[in-house]
Amino acid sequence: MMYQKLKAILLYANATPREWAFIKPEIHRSNRTRLTVFSAVAAVFLLVMVLLTLPMPQYDSTNYLLPLMFCLAMLAGARLAGNRPVLLNHLVVIFIAMLFAFAINVSTLSNPTQTAGTFLAFLLAIPLLLILRPIENIGLIVLFEAVFSVAVLLVKDNPSIRYTDIVNGVIFAGVSMIISTYMTCITVENFVIKDRMTHLASFDQLTRLQNRNAYELSLPGYPARAAASLSCIYLDANGLHELNNQKGHDAGDLMLQTVATALSGQFGSGDSFRVGGDEFIAFAADVSPAELDKKIAALRRSVEKSGYHVSLGVSTQRVDSLDMYTLVKTAEKAMYQEKSEFYAATGRTGR
Repeated sequence: MMYQKLKAILLYANATPREWAFIKPEIHRSNRTRLTVFSAVAAVFLLVMVLLTLPMPQYDSTNYLLPLMFCLAMLAGARLAGNRPVLLNHLVVIFIAMLFAFAINVSTLSNPTQTAGTFLAFLLAIPLLLILRPIENIGLIVLFEAVFSVAVLLVKDNPSIRYTDIVNGVIFAGVSMIISTYMTCITVENFVIKDRMTHLASFDQLTRLQNRNAYELSLPGYPARAAASLSCIYLDANGLHELNNQKGHDAGDLMLQTVATALSGQFGSGDSFRVGGDEFIAFAADVSPAELDKKIAALRRSVEKSGYHVSLGVSTQRVDSLDMYTLVKTAEKAMYQEKSEFYAATGRTGR
């Protein structure tokens, strides 16, 4: 039990693997923004230091010039990373390594006769700048603490300063591991909560389809998702009200779940919505009439196999004359026409 808990903390910042997978895009966006901001801030700071030390011979401005070039490279890299999480992860590690290397240089090679201060400060701050798995942060802290200790032994001659720096480095490294792990867990927990809230706001809990809120938000983006045509499938589950009255709401819920599964099975969960009590909408981009008929026929067979019936309306428009309101309303009208014919043919009333 303790091993599993420790594994969850080190690998997923106390989230579950499933939760971590869901929030990875959010971590990617956050890291990209953070890398851009912190690279820009560091670049400005280093540029100021270069300008200040250039007229002062006792200071080596190259100590700041090389890190400045790195920061500018990180800015360019953050823009290039875009939707490439692997590249961004590499850039994050490189940026952290550069900051640690800069701090070690300032605390040892540039100041061999003084106790380290910059590295200790960086040791606490750097792991908090970007979001890595706790085990990755701990690995980097241990690695650069070891490099710092070796540099102290090689560069600093005063035994008292050596002892102070190494002991302080070990203590601060331990504190940094604890703080960075704790803060990463809090950040990840916030992302998980946000993801849950987003899911609750966008998905119907009964059918697991996207809800009306998600439908309204997605609607304006559909014209850009089609190259030639877009089809709207408007569907209504017949007899839901009667089923609820006769067999209870559990039976009605099962009916809705069956219809939702059939709809998303043919048109994908990303394009299927439950927009009302017994009403569903799906969109199909660039699907030929023959293929669309095939999908609809398969949907009907799947629903009827379970003993249910749906009324369905379809509307298709070319992209060059696409109007989403008209597209949906035309499909809705066709659905209601089929529904009226169904009830007239069966002699049933109600919904």
